[in-house]
Amino acid sequence: MKDKERFIVSFLDNGNNIIETKTMSEGSIGQTAVYPREILKYALACDCNAVILAHNHPGGSKNFSMEDKELTQRIVDIFHPLQIKVLDHIIVGGTIE
Repeated sequence: MKDKERFIVSFLDNGNNIIETKTMSEGSIGQTAVYPREILKYALACDCNAVILAHNHPGGSKNFSMEDKELTQRIVDIFHPLQIKVLDHIIVGGTIE
């Protein structure tokens, strides 16, 4: 999506099969508000064992910003004591040729 930044989470079972993939947040072209508490609530509701985080950069950057890195670490820190693994955080960027 080129018009808005979106933050999406895939919730996985103990075999790493996708239970559900959900758009957790939509924002503007430059950012979106992500609330780890909302991700955690959904993870507990679907009884997942792991998550994969993903978001797009409408501007095309394929690199993690400092805010992206901090958010990822914050989610890892919240989920770790609950034995929910954060397997990856994927950035979707670049241009279509």
